Amino acid sequence: MMSFFQSFANVDWGMINEGIVATLIMSVLSLVGAVLIGMPIGILLFLTKKEGLLANKWIHLILSVWVNFFRSVPFVILMLWMVDASRFVFGSALGIKGALIPLIVGAAPFFARLVENNLLSLKPGITEACRAMGANVRQTIFWALLPEARIGIIQSIVVTEVVLIGYVAICGIIGAGGLGDIAINFGYYRYDKAILWVSVILTVVIVQLIELIGYGMVKFLSHQ
Repeated sequence: MMSFFQSFANVDWGMINEGIVATLIMSVLSLVGAVLIGMPIGILLFLTKKEGLLANKWIHLILSVWVNFFRSVPFVILMLWMVDASRFVFGSALGIKGALIPLIVGAAPFFARLVENNLLSLKPGITEACRAMGANVRQTIFWALLPEARIGIIQSIVVTEVVLIGYVAICGIIGAGGLGDIAINFGYYRYDKAILWVSVILTVVIVQLIELIGYGMVKFLSHQ
């Protein structure tokens, strides 16, 4: 037992700090990409549904198939499948650059579905009231729907970021860096339990901090 605790004294904290930074960079950049892609798709899914403001069954079907397809592919397989796309866009399939494409592609459909569900949970009377006042589609979206759904969307962003933290850990397989990479290559393969424990604990701490920030934002907006 003593040797286990003594092994923590030999942990390379410089490497751990680099892993934390890499984890945050990958998760934040991919979250931005997922929101920029997923938000409009989620809104379109809501608008093009039957009896929606822009009802169109074919567009809705295409978007639904796209979302369901990429949500159905396990991230490990998706990550390997996106290797060529990463090479084409960034010139490399390794490191942080190599991880961004699969992270965004994996998270954007997930976030899009969450946005759609948030909008579907709103009272139908909101859309009907906007129609009665002569508001166009853009005005209805930005002046009524999104403000009403803002708390749910913030919660969805937090959930997506937590999911991305898990995805980033998996990206250690392709040498993307981060705490997952450290846990796999230095903790698991080199049988260094201290490194493994530190990586797990810090990942949990990061997730808890994200949840705490999200809860604070939701609480603040709830009183507006």
